[in-house]
Amino acid sequence: MSSSSVQKKVCLTCNREYESDIAACPEDGTVLTPLDSGSLVGTVLGGRYEILDVIGDGAMGRVYLAKHQLMKRQVAVKMMHPQLVSGKAALKRFQKEAELASSLNHPNILTVYDFGVTEAGSPYLVMDYLQGRELLHILKDEKTLPVKRSLHIFKQVCTGLGHAHDKGVVHRDLKPSNIMLVRLDEDDNFVKILDFGIAKQLNPSESSIDNLTRTGEVFGTPHYMSPEQCRAQEVDGRADIYALGCVMYQTLTGELPITGGDLIECLYKHVNEMPRPFKFVAPDLELSPELEALVFKAMAKNPEDRFQTMLEFKAAMDILEPDSYTGTFSRVDIPALKIESTISGATAASQAETASDNPVAGGVDNTGKAEAIQDRSDKPKEELQSGAATAQALGAGISDKAQEVTTAESALPSGASSSSAARPQSQTAIRRALDLKGKTRLLLALPLALIVLLLGLWAYRALVGDQTFRDLDTILSKARREYEVGSYGQAKKTVRQAIKFEDEHKIFNAYRSRYLLGQIQYAQGDYDDAEANLERAYDRIKAVNPGSLELAMVAVPLGRARAALKDFASAEGPLKEAYDIRTNKLKAGDLLIADSLSGLADLNLRRGKLQDALEELKEALQITIDKDGENSLAAAQARNNLGQAFQLSGDYPMAEKLYKQALESRRHAGQAAAPLVTDSLQCLGTLYSATGRRKEALACYKEGLEIGRTIFDKTDPRYAALQARYGEMLSGSR
Repeated sequence: MSSSSVQKKVCLTCNREYESDIAACPEDGTVLTPLDSGSLVGTVLGGRYEILDVIGDGAMGRVYLAKHQLMKRQVAVKMMHPQLVSGKAALKRFQKEAELASSLNHPNILTVYDFGVTEAGSPYLVMDYLQGRELLHILKDEKTLPVKRSLHIFKQVCTGLGHAHDKGVVHRDLKPSNIMLVRLDEDDNFVKILDFGIAKQLNPSESSIDNLTRTGEVFGTPHYMSPEQCRAQEVDGRADIYALGCVMYQTLTGELPITGGDLIECLYKHVNEMPRPFKFVAPDLELSPELEALVFKAMAKNPEDRFQTMLEFKAAMDILEPDSYTGTFSRVDIPALKIESTISGATAASQAETASDNPVAGGVDNTGKAEAIQDRSDKPKEELQSGAATAQALGAGISDKAQEVTTAESALPSGASSSSAARPQSQTAIRRALDLKGKTRLLLALPLALIVLLLGLWAYRALVGDQTFRDLDTILSKARREYEVGSYGQAKKTVRQAIKFEDEHKIFNAYRSRYLLGQIQYAQGDYDDAEANLERAYDRIKAVNPGSLELAMVAVPLGRARAALKDFASAEGPLKEAYDIRTNKLKAGDLLIADSLSGLADLNLRRGKLQDALEELKEALQITIDKDGENSLAAAQARNNLGQAFQLSGDYPMAEKLYKQALESRRHAGQAAAPLVTDSLQCLGTLYSATGRRKEALACYKEGLEIGRTIFDKTDPRYAALQARYGEMLSGSR
């Protein structure tokens, strides 16, 4: 296209262009910067680049189509606006950054061939001329991209940025307009990353925070800036990881993760507020919790809680999408990624849906927000979660079958009550918050709870009908059996039948189905959903029957769910309460005491108290063997838990011994325990892989896959994990 003869202005905050008679951006109030109206078309730059046409204008400069006079190849020349790099120091830094950018040689990075400064003092870069589409324009047309296509794109971004980081180059301004998709080798979605190192050149003599907050001097796009950039701290490659997480959020949901009415508000939110969960932003897309966990880990406020390298980030995507979308992480993955450490304030993200319409927490004005950006310590989790402790839970009631239901809890497949690094739960710490539609049901359930308390359980049953309760018990018993052997998908379907049955028969206070659903959600890594279900059950029981065994039954999985969310302070209370209740009311050596010990060990493993956890798990195993038998499924689970703790401690021989004993017991349990057999095989495979025993690891994964094909749906997390691990071993990546 040809250059316009009318001078235009650009907003350096939002990148929009306006006519010359407009002084400030109508969107954000930023004073507009004039674009250089002088066209270089027809001139020769640097004695060798013939300028052919104007490709486009932007906040950073004007891009020309040019031809190298000697090589006869077309290139793109980006001419920086003079006002952006004024002064000798700025030009020197631009030269250094350009040298770094030109040193990058990667297929997913736009190649920079040359750089220089015109006689008029305008610096320029000479780059590949690409014919493709920026992700920004694609999203404007399509709003969202399918998961498989998105992950294909973002894996390439990880690869390209990983190469740059290895060379010491941080992008600092990653956004959809800097990700271009071109056609190469029959791939219509081949990624080229644009504009490396350009965003750091401005006014170095001024403080970094001035650069961020002064009108017209924002470098790094506010919607994608990491908290450390917003607070003028030193940045490294993890700032790019944060930005990529923001781009992924937008690409998958169609919405920006962070928005604000002005620059200060946007920066404030990056530092202090969590994006809303996928469930609220894009409920119709049914994006998986595992995918959400990955994106939110990348967007963690603290750089230490993010993926530490682009290689780690890509590895997590590979587990999600090896090349045919599975939507799941590895279930048992001790030496791999620890995604549960990610999202501070994940539970509280739902708070944004029900809180005040004020877009800024606490009604802080711009002055206060600027101070908060600079000075506020990073404690979004504690502050945000405080207002959402009881949000989104479901109705509950009283049950006299504590022993029966808790047996299911103690029979969790391996990893369900062990270390954060040892299961998919540990890799999926952010889960979608629950629906608000239970509010009406809660209002009805509260008076019914009083009826139960006054008339007694049998009187209430008489009102509803004994046969109705027997039918409900039949459905729940089926769900419990499916859960005990690890058939989580089927168990969830069955328990939802029970919930539907309760609704149809107006059994508003029956909490067992919700409690069991919470256990299933925990086993699948849906910690937020699990906590919400279990917390409501806990609150209801405590209101009518405090200090009871029923309360202890719910308190243990509630504590585990909170521990999985890294809310250790809130987790410790119910876990200790359950232990105290059970040790006071039950005889020494009861299986329920072993269950409490296992819950406390889970908490200690997650907060790094490995020795305490080992002692608790040893005691729990001994109790289980004494009460339930040497070869019971409960003993197998206890051995698996202890084995994972030993593996984390580095005692691989002891871990292997325990894993093998658990596997043997599960094999003897028959076909119904087949899911648990695959779990044990994966535990062993992970151990062998971590210790370099590749052949033995392959054998375990292969056998697990053969069993899994006959019992798992292809989208089951455990089957996907086995596929991913087996593929890694075959490719020699471990």
